[in-house]
Amino acid sequence: MKKYLFSISLLLVLVSPRAKAAPVEVTVTPYGINEYVITLQTSIQAPRPAVWNVLTDYGHHTKILPYISKSQVVRKTDTGSVIEQEGKIHVLLWTFKMHMTQQVKEMPPERMEFHTIAGDFERLEGVWQLTEKGGNTRISCEFQVQPKRHVPEWAVRFTARHYLATMVRSLQRHAERHSV
Repeated sequence: MKKYLFSISLLLVLVSPRAKAAPVEVTVTPYGINEYVITLQTSIQAPRPAVWNVLTDYGHHTKILPYISKSQVVRKTDTGSVIEQEGKIHVLLWTFKMHMTQQVKEMPPERMEFHTIAGDFERLEGVWQLTEKGGNTRISCEFQVQPKRHVPEWAVRFTARHYLATMVRSLQRHAERHSV
């Protein structure tokens, strides 16, 4: 009888639907000529340290974040790291490859500031903020972006809503999976 109850309990755990992941909220606001403020926010069913570990695991971002083809720590600093990343996205008929080197200032496990020091952006700087409540983590990223080439507003909105939101959802899934 105990074996039977254990089997039923195990089956219920395996087939029970997991709580649905929270949606990623995305806003894009024009800020200047070819410059935008983008905000991404979601809740993650994982404690803040687990989310922080995934967010700062730069060497594994190519396995965690879709569209990132290269991610490596160039050097460590007293307050963070210098990270080199490359990625590729498709917008309609065009393919855009991006390269950037970022200075990242880490204030574990709640805040990360970043700004581009080289690459395909005139300006790319912002903040990741992680707040924990009841074992869940609210993650938000707000940044200003100004590509070196002109990019139409519709393409920036599409990229944020599709590619950036997908990357945040992947971060969300990975953190939730590895916090169990």
